[in-house]
Amino acid sequence: MLTSHNNLVKQPWEPRIADPRRQLLPNSASWHWRVVRVCCYRQTMNPHRFGWQMIRRSTLALAVGGAIALTSPLAMAADFQNLDRVRQLVSDFVQQNTRDLGGRVQITVGVPDDRLRLPDCPTAIAELPDGQRLWGWTQVRVRCPVEGGWSLNLRTRVQVLVPALITRKPLQPGQPIDVDDVQPGEADLTAGIRMPLGELDQVLGRVVRIGLTAGQVLSAEQIRLPVIVRSGMALQVTATAGQVSATGAGTALQDGALGDIVRFKVPSGRTLQGVVVGEGRVRIQMQ
Repeated sequence: MLTSHNNLVKQPWEPRIADPRRQLLPNSASWHWRVVRVCCYRQTMNPHRFGWQMIRRSTLALAVGGAIALTSPLAMAADFQNLDRVRQLVSDFVQQNTRDLGGRVQITVGVPDDRLRLPDCPTAIAELPDGQRLWGWTQVRVRCPVEGGWSLNLRTRVQVLVPALITRKPLQPGQPIDVDDVQPGEADLTAGIRMPLGELDQVLGRVVRIGLTAGQVLSAEQIRLPVIVRSGMALQVTATAGQVSATGAGTALQDGALGDIVRFKVPSGRTLQGVVVGEGRVRIQMQ
């Protein structure tokens, strides 16, 4: 119902709009639409001012929008430090300082937070913080050596890989090692593996000292030569003194493998020590 020509009465079915003349304006929260909305609204209220004023205001809105775009972080990204270059500095630093470790050095550099916004520093350098060493998991610092510069620590892993033999299947204590029981691979020295074995002739004919699982690196501490002298076994004893040698008999008092020193007893009742040189044979060196 209309009460007058200038006053509108809102019907129950009509949307809640303060002014019906604003229905056609875009419903956007961006700043540029707000500027255009104000301009258009004013021109709607006063149609005689349409023309150069509208053009000037539209030009001002575009100028302000362009200024905001040029000063955005995306436009100024060139002023920030390239984080990929930071990682490359760390990798180069580690490579230069691990050349004498032996084996194949594998370097893994942590990824910095991509939200970091560090000022660009063409003279940035990498260095090792106090208390750190290039072995296993460590920290490497990248620093900008200028007044008010920044520094960033990156978690880095340095692995020293050497050839090694890996078990193909589980091996039981005392089990002789066969060629089908192992396969070639690599061992990481930084993981605490001592004396890994990488040649077949180092393991063939040996027996497992302790139980091993499949995929385990073989080390010298885990295998031994087979026992060829057992306690109570009759021994052939060879005594040498310079160019003179004599052979006698004895009885082993303990087990021993090739090269082990074992105790044995001679017929006179004396207890002596000798080196195992073969199955059932020991040798003693006389002064």
